[in-house]
Amino acid sequence: MNSKIKLITPIVSCSDVQFLSIEKYLRSDLSVDHCSLTVGPICIEAACDDALSVPDLLKQVLQSEKLGFDAIVIDCMADPGLSACRELVSIPVIGTAQTAMHIASMLGRRFGYIGLLEGFRGEIEDLASTYGLSDRMSAYQAVDINVLDIADNESAIIERLTAAAIDLVKQYQVGAVVLGCTGFVNCANEMRQQLVNNNMNVQVVNPLPLAIHMADVLVKVGLSHSKLAYPTPAKKAVYGYPYFSSDEYLKDALVK
Repeated sequence: MNSKIKLITPIVSCSDVQFLSIEKYLRSDLSVDHCSLTVGPICIEAACDDALSVPDLLKQVLQSEKLGFDAIVIDCMADPGLSACRELVSIPVIGTAQTAMHIASMLGRRFGYIGLLEGFRGEIEDLASTYGLSDRMSAYQAVDINVLDIADNESAIIERLTAAAIDLVKQYQVGAVVLGCTGFVNCANEMRQQLVNNNMNVQVVNPLPLAIHMADVLVKVGLSHSKLAYPTPAKKAVYGYPYFSSDEYLKDALVK
């Protein structure tokens, strides 16, 4: 069975660099198509950015189900609009942060989270609480890197991420470390090796390929989110968003 996964990066970007980085993780029975937004922020580094990304993200999610994709992955560790997306469609919608946190807690009991900026700490702590994992996330550590600067000097970023991971292991004895940005997709393997070289046999959770394969697993075993837990919204007037107020979308996507 060939799984068709839609990867949606919830920012306005014309770059496929991050998408190209995941090709080495794919298989012949796993097809991934990528898109970003046409309306929204250029990056997500705050709760406000998160909120601004959601309207066009919902549009892309609706279109993806209509086009026959089997599952959707939201390519952002803020998990913007995750519950809303699940309400709109029946196919699995995977959040990278939710997946990474749960797998990290499963593999390492307690985990540390390496984020981009200190200002996003509260948002991530709120997510961990929402996912029932506050007691498993031992610490949040920021590396003070802006999203748009990640591609500029990967080796220096790996060094900074590794130092943060070593500190988390020493201070909190975490068994796993979650990379707090999907833009760190090329950093995990080198970090893991450096940790092992420092006699720290802990796991580095790389959220983007993990979420893609989680989506694939759900498709292959025939599971999706519960419509009791994420009920389809009732049909109602919506102003200013033509893809929600038009009958074409409402009859096909919102009325199940």
